[in-house]
Amino acid sequence: MHQDSFSGRYVIKLSSSIVIAAINAIIQLLLPRALSVETYGMYSYNLNIFTSVVILANLSTSNAMVSKLAQRNKERGIIYFYLQFFFIISVILNIFVIGLYVAGDISRFFKGQTIYLVLLGLNAAVLNKLLSDVISMYDAMAISRFPAILQVMLKVIMCICISAGYFIGTLNLYVFYLLQSIITFIIIGILICALLKEHKNRYREEHNYNYKKYLIEFYHFCQPLILASCWAQLMIIIMNWILMNYAGKSEQAMYGVALQINVVIGYVFSPYAELLKREFAVIEDNEVKIQYKLYQSLQHMYWLAAYFSIYIFLCADWIVPFLFGDDYIGAITPTRIIMIYTLYQAWGQVGGSFLLATERTKRQALFTSISQTLILLCVLIFQIPNIFFPKGLGAEGIALNYMVSNFLSTVILISYCINVSKIRYRAMIGIQVQTLFICIVASCIGKLAAIIFASNLVGSIGVIMKILISGTIYTVIIMMILWIFPEMIGLTRERITEKLRRNK
Repeated sequence: MHQDSFSGRYVIKLSSSIVIAAINAIIQLLLPRALSVETYGMYSYNLNIFTSVVILANLSTSNAMVSKLAQRNKERGIIYFYLQFFFIISVILNIFVIGLYVAGDISRFFKGQTIYLVLLGLNAAVLNKLLSDVISMYDAMAISRFPAILQVMLKVIMCICISAGYFIGTLNLYVFYLLQSIITFIIIGILICALLKEHKNRYREEHNYNYKKYLIEFYHFCQPLILASCWAQLMIIIMNWILMNYAGKSEQAMYGVALQINVVIGYVFSPYAELLKREFAVIEDNEVKIQYKLYQSLQHMYWLAAYFSIYIFLCADWIVPFLFGDDYIGAITPTRIIMIYTLYQAWGQVGGSFLLATERTKRQALFTSISQTLILLCVLIFQIPNIFFPKGLGAEGIALNYMVSNFLSTVILISYCINVSKIRYRAMIGIQVQTLFICIVASCIGKLAAIIFASNLVGSIGVIMKILISGTIYTVIIMMILWIFPEMIGLTRERITEKLRRNK
């Protein structure tokens, strides 16, 4: 397997992520149509709850694993230790859920769902987390091509199976969970076997320590993060339970649609944030390099997130009904709110990667605690019925919670990061102002042109043409501006040309 440069790895990651996002979009188009609005609401609820439960049980050990392995590639023992730890927590989670079912408490959290459906949802989340962590192991060793191919294969197989089930009429939540779990398990097995084989070929001598040493080392890394991480995931669980309890499955489905659009965009910028963990870790002691890398990363990430989120924000009234059907028109406003959250979620991931890679775990824990305090306040304001909103705000309420709390916490986090790396605050404000101005103006021009040129077209054809026209004009304007002023993304025209030629 070949080790790539950072730009090469990101091009590989981005290319595969675009393919994965496209395939995942097909899957997410079929699911809401195959399932009823209420069942899709249950799927969204399970996805959010179990993802948080698995991350909570992980105790931030995945962050420790990436940081340690990136710095000490030769130590195969880190991989063995983490895989065994993950297996143990997976078994404990399954026993815990079965115990809740036996005690009769499961119905309080998963109304209308059988124990089999709950266990399938749990293990689908467990396998998704393990897949993400195994790919992070490859990232820590600067290997991107092989896992990218396997990820695309997974999505292609899933798409084929789900499409077949949808058109045959046999697709339901049980079938979806089974397909997802089986296919993901096989891909994980292939990835782990290939990783261990590559590691043995690359490093003939085993560099292992006993598990007690790794346990102590991981404990010291994770200790400042555990409480904050658990609190963060508990808040997500509470937010989703409140939404389901007060607003019902329909509102959960509307929020689920908005969140799935966020997930698709995340396929573009999340790989970049993951790769940054290794990049920051290897230049931790070089103040000049880490300052440049942080500033450039913030430029890149804001442009990436803004390009997608601003366009979707302005054209959500076309995009949401087209993708998910008229039953999900209620998701338009939550989608717009979530797009603002997405914009600063991207920056938050850069800040998180910076703190973890430089082992500022106590600061990371502090900022996580601040974020969760803000979320708790927003839960009381936007989600739980109160004197301001007697019936609560449903899907819009949880979206507002994410947007407001994330914006404030990200501003605090990034302010700290640029302060310790000695970047000027004016530069950070400049990135946001010029990016938002250009993207908003370009998107408005694109949408206005689409309305003018496709005004006579109705139905699905009219919507498709509006999206194509507005998206094309928007993209051309953005690309032209960045080609004329490449310094906006921290590059030169020659550097862009070189990167394109080298990574072609």
